[in-house]
Amino acid sequence: MRGEESVPMSATTPRLGLLAAACMLAISGMPAAAQAQQQEVSPGAEQPTQLETVAVTGSRIRRVDAETANPVFTMDRQTIEKSGYMTVGELLQQLPNIAGAGMTTADNSYGGTGASTVSLRGLGSERTLILLNGVRYYAGDVNALPANMIQRIEVLKDGASVVYGSDAIAGVVNVITRQDVDGVEVSAYYGASDKGDAQTQSYQLTFGKTFDRGTFVGGLNYGKQKAMWRTDRDWSEVSQSLSYGKPVFAGSSTIPNGRFAVPRAAAAALDPSLDCGNAGNTASTVYLTRRDGAAGASAADFRCYIASGEGNDTYEYAGETQLSTPQDRYSLFLNGSYDLSPSVTFFADGFYTHTRSDSTLASDPLLAGNYGVVASGAGIYNPFGTDISNFSIRLVDLGPRVRTYDRDDVQVTTGLRGRLGRFDWDTAFTYAKQQQRITKTGSIYLPALQNAIGTSFLDADGVARCGAPGAAIANCTPLNVFGPLTREQLQAFSPTLINLYDGEQTDFLANITGDLFDLPAGPVGAAFGYEYRRQKSDFQPDYLLANKMVDATPEAPSRGSYDVNEVYAEFSAPLLADKPFAQALNLTAGVRYSDYSSFGDTTNSKLGLEWRPYADLLVRASYADIFRAPTIDDLYGGQTGDTPTVNDPCSGAAAGVGACSGVPAGFIGEKQPPATNGSNPSLQPETGRATNVGFVYNPSFYTPLTVSLDFWQYRIEDAIVAPGAQTILDLCYRAGLPSYCSLVTRGAQGNIVNIDNTLANVGAIETRGVDLGLHWTLGQTRFGHFQLSFDGTYLDSYDYTAVSDQPGTRVGYAGKWKGSDSGGLGNFARNRARTTLNWSQGDFSAALVHRYVSHVYVDNLDTASGAHCDGSRSVVDTPQGGVVCKYKVPAYNYVDLSGAWHYAPWNATFSLGVNNLFDKEMDSFAVDYSTYDVIGRFVYARMSFAFE
Repeated sequence: MRGEESVPMSATTPRLGLLAAACMLAISGMPAAAQAQQQEVSPGAEQPTQLETVAVTGSRIRRVDAETANPVFTMDRQTIEKSGYMTVGELLQQLPNIAGAGMTTADNSYGGTGASTVSLRGLGSERTLILLNGVRYYAGDVNALPANMIQRIEVLKDGASVVYGSDAIAGVVNVITRQDVDGVEVSAYYGASDKGDAQTQSYQLTFGKTFDRGTFVGGLNYGKQKAMWRTDRDWSEVSQSLSYGKPVFAGSSTIPNGRFAVPRAAAAALDPSLDCGNAGNTASTVYLTRRDGAAGASAADFRCYIASGEGNDTYEYAGETQLSTPQDRYSLFLNGSYDLSPSVTFFADGFYTHTRSDSTLASDPLLAGNYGVVASGAGIYNPFGTDISNFSIRLVDLGPRVRTYDRDDVQVTTGLRGRLGRFDWDTAFTYAKQQQRITKTGSIYLPALQNAIGTSFLDADGVARCGAPGAAIANCTPLNVFGPLTREQLQAFSPTLINLYDGEQTDFLANITGDLFDLPAGPVGAAFGYEYRRQKSDFQPDYLLANKMVDATPEAPSRGSYDVNEVYAEFSAPLLADKPFAQALNLTAGVRYSDYSSFGDTTNSKLGLEWRPYADLLVRASYADIFRAPTIDDLYGGQTGDTPTVNDPCSGAAAGVGACSGVPAGFIGEKQPPATNGSNPSLQPETGRATNVGFVYNPSFYTPLTVSLDFWQYRIEDAIVAPGAQTILDLCYRAGLPSYCSLVTRGAQGNIVNIDNTLANVGAIETRGVDLGLHWTLGQTRFGHFQLSFDGTYLDSYDYTAVSDQPGTRVGYAGKWKGSDSGGLGNFARNRARTTLNWSQGDFSAALVHRYVSHVYVDNLDTASGAHCDGSRSVVDTPQGGVVCKYKVPAYNYVDLSGAWHYAPWNATFSLGVNNLFDKEMDSFAVDYSTYDVIGRFVYARMSFAFE
């Protein structure tokens, strides 16, 4: 691999750079031409009518017609302002072509960073490219974009690797900023749930000026959102899992009174009641817990641990966990342009955003067996007189684990654009940087803990000392982990951890587009361009985390960079025009060559066809190579810990048998063992193809109506995926594959110490479906002006194979949900739709939005003897034995209602709205933050003023 300090750029690099530089010097040195979108005419000649050309997301070629072979959905500024959502991410998550598990601020475990990402087609945010004014947006978090800087958002629902390069597999989200502000605008927003929580506020200042030769727009934005807790909603206050297809309480096996694995013989010798299990049980270990209120001073203070069933001992941690994270965000932005000459314009735009967010998780589950600490049998507090190497305690008195994220995002673009004869050209240089400081509390410093629970004694004065007589350990006080622990005791062992991340991107882009020559059917349009991009990343976890000195999954430092040189060409050729059954027939084609320092070069292409049999109907089709190079975070983003929810195949009756022969009989597996996620510097690119066929119908006999229908299909090979903790366990212990057993580390007592779930080129994804759009503008009537729009997506299939050469890992996700905490990809409802009805009359306006998500099923595998499915739920036999029960999450209908009044004398607008009008609550089991509403009914008000 060629990394940050390995080898210089390939020989292609200087050639491409010199070619681009020569082109730009030639352009800048030529005489000024006419203004853009105008043709040169001789003096005295009649000025012909010239239609304005536009560049639509999905192509660099400027064209008169906005409808092309690329399906694009546009969300305008009015839609953004009418919504009751503080961030762009919350609004984009509602689009029907969003699926899977994009990150949201409502997800405490994964969205605690304050970020929101977009997952088009359910292919993941890493396969959805975000642009800012057509230039790559580095931060990835759409919430970092100030809402008051946005003019519109264009969503390309097709692969675009040829036009924009890597990451544009599923499509593109292009954010276009405002250029038309002339004066000062101020606005204030406040909202809260009808239960009095989730208070949200936002304040915006926007100012701008239009000059004879340019424009200038700037603004400030501040937003604040308070936290919600799981106990704030009835549906989330109890942790659940599925048993025989039915939700049941399922807390953590790590409990405040502790769970101790004690040799059976030692426990029974002290107290016969501690010989847990049925008569004849030969397991060498019993699991004990301290009785409520007991001091833990003797074996009589303990009883057998109850793992499941009525009155089980598992711990409900919901009361310590946030449902939605608190956010503080402030930002500023500036953009403008200045005409250097009639044909050359200088432009610049940029923004800075600071985001602070806190993520609060349940108190630390101290899993001694995972971190090699042992409660010595020679310790003065050990009531069993033998070493205890496998015990777990929920440290509730230490308080919850809190992660505080302080993140700074900045991106600045400057460039030139102009016109030269029949050609438009532009150059842009972008610099972007992200810095993040992550502060973590609530963990335990292991070396100090080991000293405190190791050998100990009472000195001559009766004072407890660590170590042995004559070899006492300085500055150490023995700790009784078998009895109640105080906050003061635990804080002495709990350090503050700080992780640092620093990422950077520089990007140079040059494009030229125009008509090359004329064919009988019209001019051949073309676009050519060059791009050079360099990205680097530096992740430095806290020293204690990196060196496995705290009871958290180790995090590895990572640093690296790569650069890429790319050239592309696009063509649009009219084959037929004004012929019977072919008013227009256009062929589009594109090719992109990329040379990466990290793995080598690649060439990808795209073909498209646009056919108008007559004026009302456009039939379109496209076929594209799709390509994604591993991102800087995929390669060098570092490795971090996680605690996924799994079913350990070696837990219970399976322990000590077959592939689990090394696991002691009677072993009870932890539901959330440690795992390592993150980067892999050996990754290679993903490849695949995307196909789109559809039509747009705008009847001439009723022009207010437009209907579109598109069939789409994606196939991705060598997908960069984390196989999933459950998949790794199943391939090891059910399929018996040694290569996957090597990814699982177990302790001496059978407990999982770590599952290596880092990224690899092992997956495959294939998905297809249909998009339907309907847009109707009634125009002005005596009852007002009406607009109706409908956008819906039907998902026919979504087949995900975690490991391509293991067909048994293939999962058909269409119509199903499986959360990311249990190794799933999220929600893949078959039908999603968003319908908007806008009305206006004079100074009054209103909007009604309906969002629909069809039902999904959750598969639940039960392999226990006599497994069955509850009630009428479906039953599917499995090769491993047991059954798969299907739990149904119902369809959801959400309705948002808003209204506004414009008071002309003040140039002010007052808005009032309700989101989730009918207070539709999330399913108590399928807690899916990316798809369903967390807050419930939410009421908001906004007022804005404009001054010239």
